[in-house]
Amino acid sequence: MRKLFPLLVMTIALCVAAPAFAHDCIEQVIGPTVWYQCVTGGPTVSDYNTTYHPGELMCNTWNWTDFYKASGSNSAHAVLEWWYLTPSNGNGYVDISLTVELTNGHSSSGNNLSVLVYSGRTLLETVDTISGAAGDICTNTYTYTLYRPSWANQNIRLVIDENFANTDTVLKVAAVSYIQRVN
Repeated sequence: MRKLFPLLVMTIALCVAAPAFAHDCIEQVIGPTVWYQCVTGGPTVSDYNTTYHPGELMCNTWNWTDFYKASGSNSAHAVLEWWYLTPSNGNGYVDISLTVELTNGHSSSGNNLSVLVYSGRTLLETVDTISGAAGDICTNTYTYTLYRPSWANQNIRLVIDENFANTDTVLKVAAVSYIQRVN
């Protein structure tokens, strides 16, 4: 038994440390609505997107310090990506949401971000382009409800594509979600 005890302890430690599943999948019932979200990867960040900024907040939020931040001083382009597995039993409705802050936008449409949906490497749709043409954006949440039955049972890639025309422009993005409704 003494010889088996260390082996048993190691086996238990490995089982506890290993993830039980590869995806973070949730099915939630809220009133009459059932929705499903299965995050299979991401976020992947590129071109100087960073997260968690102690001592720095998004405007009009309650102490949000966990957001993705990119600026024109680092790059003229930045990308955020998430991967989702959509169920085959979806009712065709998809909800996409994100919170955006844009500062020093110089009223330029060149300072913008696009919300893109891909299936693998194939672009399915440009959902929206949010620009600084109308001025700065102080923490606005954008929500899109789309009827896209063809997006069911796919590996969806949600991309936030950021562009900067000015070096002092800053984009902050938080609370990104892609939800497939089941009923």
